[in-house]
Amino acid sequence: MNKMIKTLKPLVQGGYHTDIRYLVRAMQIILDAGKFPKNLCDLVAAQEETTRLAVRKGFSRIAKIIWKNSAGILHEEGEKCPLPFDVLHDLAFLLSDGEIL
Repeated sequence: MNKMIKTLKPLVQGGYHTDIRYLVRAMQIILDAGKFPKNLCDLVAAQEETTRLAVRKGFSRIAKIIWKNSAGILHEEGEKCPLPFDVLHDLAFLLSDGEIL
């Protein structure tokens, strides 16, 4: 958990608190499962007692912020931001030391 917080803190600067909470919950689910679940939004929504749509919107917003703040970490400067779930996959790969593809 400490590694996740230490890694995520600079990447989520400027994000909404709720979106960051969804992201942390998602990364916990992914790391605990050892894989990227297909129903991630549903799992996060159930644990956060919200809707799947709210989680998807939160992921979309926070993915843009992570991409902006992660130049040199997840990508090279100037690269176009991919889809939100691609950013989450890259982040899960980073947090799992390459274990989660």
